[in-house]
Amino acid sequence: MSYPASGRAGVHCGMNSKLSPVLRVLQQISHLHVLRDVELVFAPAGQVSETGGPFELRIASCKRELRRLTFGATAADLSRFRLERALFLRLLLASADARLAAWKCAAEWQPLRRSQLQESLSHDAEQRELAVLVKEMDAPQFADYVCQAARRACVG
Repeated sequence: MSYPASGRAGVHCGMNSKLSPVLRVLQQISHLHVLRDVELVFAPAGQVSETGGPFELRIASCKRELRRLTFGATAADLSRFRLERALFLRLLLASADARLAAWKCAAEWQPLRRSQLQESLSHDAEQRELAVLVKEMDAPQFADYVCQAARRACVG
């Protein structure tokens, strides 16, 4: 069970204890992918990226932890992990305008800062990961996802 990258750390507060560690590790993996990509962009010209460098080692460690946490998970468990991850990604994407607006116009006239690139890469990765998760859902899962997303939007 692997998921593509996405941005910042954190998980939804209402998760049960079985979901929380899995979702935390998924977010760590996503965040490490983004940090690695930011470092590659800002690396000095001609610097060769190490295979197995510090980010790759940390990502591999997190993936091992994810396999350990999901070992023996039922299909219902995996479905719940996907649903909660998708709902969390929706939460992140809902805040995108506020997170990205402050520097979008300024970025056209100034050199890109690390924090700007990190937010932008995180946003793109969140969109891609959510699209993959939604595409993998069957009709009942998708209906549950839409219902829960609407419910959380009303509460938030």
